[in-house]
This record gives sequence, C-alpha cells and structure tokens, in this order.
Amino acid sequence: MRWMIPMLVSSVLIACSDAPTRLPVPYGSGGSGDGATGTGGAAASGPGGGGGAGEGGGGGSEGELVTMSIAPAGVCTPHGVAPGPDELGGIALGRFEAQAPFLVKEFRYVACSGMAHEVVYFRSASEVPDEEPAELWSMAVLAAAGEERQVTVPLDPPLRLTDDQRFGYFGVRMTGEGTSTMCVVACADSDQPDRNHWSDNDAPPFGWKQLSQSPTPDAGLPYDYQFSIAGQPF
Repeated sequence: MRWMIPMLVSSVLIACSDAPTRLPVPYGSGGSGDGATGTGGAAASGPGGGGGAGEGGGGGSEGELVTMSIAPAGVCTPHGVAPGPDELGGIALGRFEAQAPFLVKEFRYVACSGMAHEVVYFRSASEVPDEEPAELWSMAVLAAAGEERQVTVPLDPPLRLTDDQRFGYFGVRMTGEGTSTMCVVACADSDQPDRNHWSDNDAPPFGWKQLSQSPTPDAGLPYDYQFSIAGQPF
C-alpha cells in the first residue's frame, strides 16, 4: 500500500520528507527556487534517446511552448504520493492527449524527494496505457540536495504525438532506499481519475491501474498528479 502524505503549501515548490510509517504525515511549508540552474541527468535510453534531466524553481516565460497539465499548481490541495514497501520500482503515470499533431519537448513534475530516480514515457493510440509499449523511453534524474524540487526533463529528440498516436504517457519510477522513497505531488479530489495510473509491476507487462483504484478500488487515491508537458504543434 502506498503512502498518502498531506502537505502545507506556501509557494510553487513543495517541502516534504521521508515517511517511515504508513500514517499520514503533515509537512511544513514549501521553499522557492529561481530556476536559474539545474542538476544534469544521465542520458536517455530508448529509441532516439539523448539529453539529460534538470531541476529548478518555477517561474519564467514559456516563450513559444504550449503547456498541458493534469493538475496545475495553485488550484488544489497537494499531497505527496509515495510507494509502499512492496511497491518500489512501480511507476506513477500520467496521460496527455494531443488534439492535433504535437511535439513534446519537456516533461515537468513536482517532486517531494531529492533522491535519484527515473522517468519513463511512451506514446500510444489508446486512451488506456499499453501493458507493453512498442517504444519506451527512459531517463535518469540525479539526486539533489533537499527534498523539494520542480523537475523539468527536456526530451531530445522531442516525442511526436500524431493523429494516429495522440496519447502521450509520462511517468516517474518510484525508487527507494532504506526508509526513504521517491515522492511526487498530486492534488486531492481528482477531476479526471482516468488520466492518473500506477503500475503493479516495474517492467512490461506493467499491470496499470487507475491511481483511484490501485491497489484495490476501495483503497486507491482519488488524486491528480501534478504533471505537465510542454511543446509545440507541428
């Protein structure tokens, strides 16, 4: 069973720490970052892999990038979502749909853990995530000081969402070490539960379930991940 971690928020970035027990643990107010520097990540793997992941504070102009979000910051009650002891290696996965051909250039999310982890992403023709994606990309994200960060993962090359494959799936692998685990921020009272998933397995077939129904329908979390993608139509 995964952790549900209530948090208090005063800025874009969220402060949290490790949860040694399964009881909900309140956290202090978040800090802020200027987004001026990032921590480089390892090269991506998968078809056409390359590039690295960085992290920094919120703010700044989007320029020509168009952003799609599942749960934008500032409009929700945030909670941390972390894996239980038997769920390490599982993936918190969000679904995005392009209404027209779209180049995804960045994946962004709010993390409430500074530990190293991995992001995965793929595209699909299905509004339900594929158990065994035909193409699966991954990228390592290095550990960072502290436990609050807004992560931006640049995709190089960008992920192409087309009329035939208009769904993009982006996720964070929930690593752990000792009593410490990876943690991502989600918003309570989900408006779109079909866009938020959790994997029962750490490799294909992934055993995807909606977060609101995982591990069982009466024990899920009805939350929206604070995930977003940014890119351009083409």
